[in-house]
Formats: sequence, C-alpha cells, structure tokens
Amino acid sequence: MAGTADGVRIEPGTKREVWLVEEDRFLAHAPPGEHAERPGRYPAVQRGLSAAGDLVEYRRLASHVATDEELLLGHTEEHLERVTAAVAANAFLDEDTYTCDTSEEVARLAVGASIDLCAAVLERGSPEVGFAAVRPPGHHAERSRAMGFCLFSNVALAALEMRRRGLVERVAVVDWDVHHGNGTEHVLWEEPDLFFLSLHQHPLYPGTGALGDTGSGEGEGWNLNLPLPSGARDADVIELFDRVVVPVLHRVDPDLVIISAGYDAHVRDPLASLALTGVGFGLMTQRLRSLEVPCAAILEGGYDLQGLAEGVTATVRGLAGSFPAEVEATAARWVDELVGAARSQFESHWGPLID
Repeated sequence: MAGTADGVRIEPGTKREVWLVEEDRFLAHAPPGEHAERPGRYPAVQRGLSAAGDLVEYRRLASHVATDEELLLGHTEEHLERVTAAVAANAFLDEDTYTCDTSEEVARLAVGASIDLCAAVLERGSPEVGFAAVRPPGHHAERSRAMGFCLFSNVALAALEMRRRGLVERVAVVDWDVHHGNGTEHVLWEEPDLFFLSLHQHPLYPGTGALGDTGSGEGEGWNLNLPLPSGARDADVIELFDRVVVPVLHRVDPDLVIISAGYDAHVRDPLASLALTGVGFGLMTQRLRSLEVPCAAILEGGYDLQGLAEGVTATVRGLAGSFPAEVEATAARWVDELVGAARSQFESHWGPLID
C-alpha cells in the first residue's frame, strides 16, 4: 500500500531519504552475563533496517558523544558522578542496570545521537524523518537515577536541547515502548511546551504511568498517559491513536515529534504481554506522519529478536511513507472507556478536542 501521510505518494521503485544513526560503537555496552538488553539486539535492529532498504535511501548521520552541558539539561551533577563511579567499578546502578568499562561513553553517544538526529530532521532542505539505532535505551533514566537498563534520558535530553538551541517551540514525545517512560516523564514533568504521551502496559514495571499523572507547575497538562491492559492488540492501539493520540497532538501542534520507539509491545516479546505486530507499529508511525511535522524515532526496548527486527522495519517504512493495510479487527470494549477518560483528562487542561 502506498503512503501519502506527508503529501508524497510512494510509488514502486521509488526510494525516500531517511536519516539513520547506526554505529558499531553501540555494541560496546555489554553485560557481565546473560541479560535482556544485550549487544545481540543490535544485529536484529540492523536486519530490520536492511529489510526496509527497498523503499529507503539512508542518509547516514555521524553522531557525537554528549557533553556534560547537554546531560545537565536533564540530569544532576550527582547523577553524572554516580554513573562515572559505577563504570569505573563495572558495577550495577540498580538490579537491572549494568555497566562496563565503555558504558559511559556509549551512553553519552546514545544521547548525542538522539540530539543529532533531531537537529538533522529539523534542518531545512534535508529529510524530515530519521531513525537512531542507539543503545543503551534511555526512557527509564530519571534526573538523578539510572534504572531499567537506562543510564541517561536520551529522548528527554534531545527535546530539551532542541528547545535550548531555538530550533523548536514545542516538541511532542510519543513513547510506545511497553514499559512506561518514567524517566522521560520525570525529566519533563515541570516543562511546558514539551509534551509527553505514553502508551504502555499497566500494571507492569516500573509501576508508574497512571492516567491521572499530568505534570506539575508550568508543566501541568503537558503529560498524558494511556495505560493498556494485558493483551492489547493492533486494533486497540490504532483506535486509541485515531480517537486520542492524533487529536491531542493536533491540538498540541508540535514542531517536532520524537518517538520513543520500543518494540517490547510486540506479541513475541518475553518481558510483557501486549500483542502488537509489525502492522501496529507501521500504522502508529503512519498516524504520526499524518501530522506533517519532522519526526525522529529513537530506539528504546525490544527483546525478542524477530519482533525487534519486524518492528524496526515497519517503523522505517512508515517514516518513508509506506504503510500496511488497515487492521480489520474491532477494538476491544475497554478502549471506549479509556478514550473517554483520556480525552476528559486532556480537555480539562486544553479545552474541547476536535476530531
């Protein structure tokens, strides 16, 4: 099926340019033993990228190692010191979050790559879509706490840096990883103009992400959580995108959409129990491309290698403008209740939505 989300139809034999960050340096973050977040994930991501190559012409992007100044936009000095000390000792930062000799440099590279990708898609005359295949993931890292495999808050720091550079007025972060992005939420909790929206299985690690959590201070109303029950399928999340996510983002009117692109919501993934497929990831991307603003997808989780590769392929194809056929299944009954509650929550801050 040819796509038209950004006004350009993808015809057979046509390739669209997509920015890509893909570096072997991300393999250097390695656990001391068996671990879900392992270097072996990276070849699966690369297979997913390669499978999208029939529609995509990649423009490879060199990335930098993030500076202290960039990290301190969202983290405390004490947090940076704890990461450095843990790396020096090859210690765990919590029961799930390991380090090795190269972990700090690689984690800083993940932040730098996220920043560089976002800056690239915002550059006039360049491809306005891109994918950053980074490790370790970032969306669980809070201002002063590493957790859930994550050392630094890659996506939140990229959003803050785009605003600091004056490249954007508003950013929308959409996190479809199966786990709530508590770190991104924590870093952006009091930030106006940086909207965070998370779809995640609930209850599940880390236990955060309630519908009623909407930010505080100047950031009140700039946070929206959509907690999903076990077993949620493609049809359910696409119904939520059509009735909540897209209308909300039209109202927010961002200059940039950043996707926290985790693939552990895939039906094959061992760490959760949602039931998405490549079709779901492709259609979520299509809905976000329909906003017609620059879009940067940054890798988070995904621990079944086949599901990870499938999700990456679907996302990159979607970024390039080619989307799967619509799902034919009917959304579950619980979706209506969540739609009503989420719209009411958002409208209490922003006023009535228009579909």
